Amino acid sequence: MPIQIHTKFIEQNKGILSNLLEAILPTELLSSVEREKEYTFEKRFSLRYREPLIRFRILDQALKAKYDFPLSDTSTPISEFRQLNFKAHRFFIAENLMNFLTLPALENSFALFGSGYAIQILKSVNWLASCPIFYWGDLDTDGFKILSQLRSYFPQTISIMMDVKTFETFKEFAVTVAESTAEKLPYLTPEEQALYSYLSLHNKRLEQERISQDYVYQYINSSCVRIAD
Repeated sequence: MPIQIHTKFIEQNKGILSNLLEAILPTELLSSVEREKEYTFEKRFSLRYREPLIRFRILDQALKAKYDFPLSDTSTPISEFRQLNFKAHRFFIAENLMNFLTLPALENSFALFGSGYAIQILKSVNWLASCPIFYWGDLDTDGFKILSQLRSYFPQTISIMMDVKTFETFKEFAVTVAESTAEKLPYLTPEEQALYSYLSLHNKRLEQERISQDYVYQYINSSCVRIAD
């Protein structure tokens, strides 16, 4: 701010400053912000704040050259990610970090680190509505809740390795978790809802890190490439 006070003063006096700025600033200079949301003061008055970061990888070297991008693995504030506009390219979203890091090279594709329920920040990225999206989460109740949440923003989302065959193949690595009550998730397919209900009934979780890399490569190369085409 172009005044002779330090940022700590602003942080410690947001209440009174908010009242003063609301009174003296023209309405058109005030941003519409939901009350009781994080960084309400900063957003209201267009100040800098710590934005969520989006981490993504370029899985196709041709795309790296096309966009003259120097890095293959990078993080950027959500406001800048909204401006990238990678329309028509495929996005593979992995819930957990190691799976995100080990996704194979794929033509015309990017990888996004979902980081669990933090995936909700993607709903403001309008151009993702034009992209084929593949979501890979844990085979547990939370994984399917996140899938349903993501599909509520982007209905074209396809789940990968979140099926009965994958669970049966690696069920020896499934663990028992605390009891949970299954609910009707509106954006799951019937097959996904059935597996979600089974996992909830039997209190089972198969983390995606338990799935072998050979299986991942085979699944993606035999299924996702064909689906996207």
